[in-house]
Amino acid sequence: MTGPNLEPVIEAFERKDYRTATALLKPLYKSHPQDPWVQLYIGRVQEVSKRPDKAEQTYRKLLKATTNGKIIGQARQGIQRIEAKEKEQRQAAIAQATATEDNTALGCLIFEPITDSAKKQQVIPAFARLMELEPYSARMLLPSRNWRFYRTGPIGLLSVYVKELAEIGVPAFCVSLEELATYEVIYATRLDIQGDQITAQPPAEDAKVQNATRDPFHLQRHAIGQCVEGALPIFELVVDTGLKQGRFGPQKATIRKEAVKDYAKVLDLHLPRVKKIVRLCDRDYSYPSSESSAVDQRYAPIAQRWHRLLNQQWKPLLAKTWHEQKEFTAFGDTVIEQTPFLKRIEPHLRISATATMTNRADEELWDPAFHLYSCLQLWKFLQ
Repeated sequence: MTGPNLEPVIEAFERKDYRTATALLKPLYKSHPQDPWVQLYIGRVQEVSKRPDKAEQTYRKLLKATTNGKIIGQARQGIQRIEAKEKEQRQAAIAQATATEDNTALGCLIFEPITDSAKKQQVIPAFARLMELEPYSARMLLPSRNWRFYRTGPIGLLSVYVKELAEIGVPAFCVSLEELATYEVIYATRLDIQGDQITAQPPAEDAKVQNATRDPFHLQRHAIGQCVEGALPIFELVVDTGLKQGRFGPQKATIRKEAVKDYAKVLDLHLPRVKKIVRLCDRDYSYPSSESSAVDQRYAPIAQRWHRLLNQQWKPLLAKTWHEQKEFTAFGDTVIEQTPFLKRIEPHLRISATATMTNRADEELWDPAFHLYSCLQLWKFLQ
């Protein structure tokens, strides 16, 4: 069986007459569907027809299926052209997206989970190429259960990433710090609940809570769109003794290091219609003294009193979407190293100013990390 006559196809490509080349290839594909040269020119047609994904698939199949050096070389050149075109289009999109001052505001890019493992495996190659990563690193970056903080940058640039990620099946979103800063936080030390009416009581006059309002805030239960729960670590400096390698062998040494002593529990109530957040913290909540006839709750541990309020009063009452503290912890682990970014965020929470009986380091970043997470949840709720 003789091979296909590709001379007319080649001549059509040289004239840039892609319509004729396409028409000539159709009967050749029917008669020689497995011929690598026919496959190569099909890839060329797909490439010039603005179907780069299909063209790349065709070229990559050829790289695996043939040993012909000329075909391999042209297939690689085709892949390089596609990648160069993608980069050129991305740079143009970024330049357009960051052309105005509004699009240069600092923002963050968040990956949402891909719960379907088969789908996750399917998008890894395209995701790796988009982010210029090795496939293993790309797989580790894509979350399966919780949000992952990925990077910061101008909001215009991040919006380009979000669009490109959506095209390959990776859910993500971005938002600027300026927009999140428009959400008002109302810090409260007690909730008074009478039916559907809820009053958030402010801190005492002498409480050192930054930017806290001093007036009671009234709201209806149905105004609460969702609740976000978080556990913020409280660190202490511990001294440990051990052995370290010295000049003459192992020697006793005193080691000072930070360790988690406890966790401060925080609960945010989101009011989407007015873009407000009511924030409560277990460390300075004004617990009722008559919750139990058997035990005076004033003498119970903070964790026990908070757990009682959370599970026996608030969760049954606020039957809304409840984001558990484990969701925040997983997100926090991905953002906590972003020190310059987190230091830009006013946390509207000062654990060290409440009844912790311990001083947290000034550089502690879990407070703004929680505030960021809560605001991002409110932003998503509003979309």
